[in-house]
Amino acid sequence: MVGQNKVEVIYTPGHTADSICLYDGENLFTGDTLFIGNCGRTDLPGGSTEEMFRSLHDVILKLPPSTTIYPGHDYGDVPFRKLGEEAQSNWALSARTYAEFLHVP
Repeated sequence: MVGQNKVEVIYTPGHTADSICLYDGENLFTGDTLFIGNCGRTDLPGGSTEEMFRSLHDVILKLPPSTTIYPGHDYGDVPFRKLGEEAQSNWALSARTYAEFLHVP
């Protein structure tokens, strides 16, 4: 609980082995797992490209498209976005297979 709000810790390895996101049923605080237009690096100790793909596709994309995502870093003009919108424009979310994920910038 954070105040009166229930917050779920979601395990999303990939950036590092212990990466998490926080979800309150409407908002997802993605840390370094997912950014607007990109995803976190996987070349750090404990990072894994395969786990990143699974975290993005098998965990985050299973959440409602109306979920607002708030990345841990603001690298552009858009500090947050609805997951449904991000799924259409973010290469890391639009890659449909792991092989495709490996070959997109």
